[in-house]
Amino acid sequence: MLLTDLRLLGLARRAGKLANGREATQVAIKARLVVLAQDASKKVRVHFEVLAAAHKLPVAHVPSKTELGYQLGRGPVAVLAVCDEHFARGIIGKCAAEGAERSASATPQAAGTQGENTPQPRRRPRRGP
Repeated sequence: MLLTDLRLLGLARRAGKLANGREATQVAIKARLVVLAQDASKKVRVHFEVLAAAHKLPVAHVPSKTELGYQLGRGPVAVLAVCDEHFARGIIGKCAAEGAERSASATPQAAGTQGENTPQPRRRPRRGP
């Protein structure tokens, strides 16, 4: 599952419910979800996918280490563990909603028509006299 909206991760960090980094994630026995950057090294990805499968934990993927670290207020982060069940459920729910949204947007529409939910371009307010 791919996670692109990372705001819940920042909230979980402020609540103290994350273990980020390779060593901390390995030690996090109470983990409910593993979040793994897609651009992490193959060795790290394989290691944590096997570890998560062994502990029957879901794995969410994010586009990049930089984006993940930015949401946490840190440098690049390749992997982290969400240790709170409620945050984990919320993140998994976001992944499912984003996946459904992506698959719905992939269906072709009739040529020359726009869907009702197509966002309209924002207009900038005029300045000056």
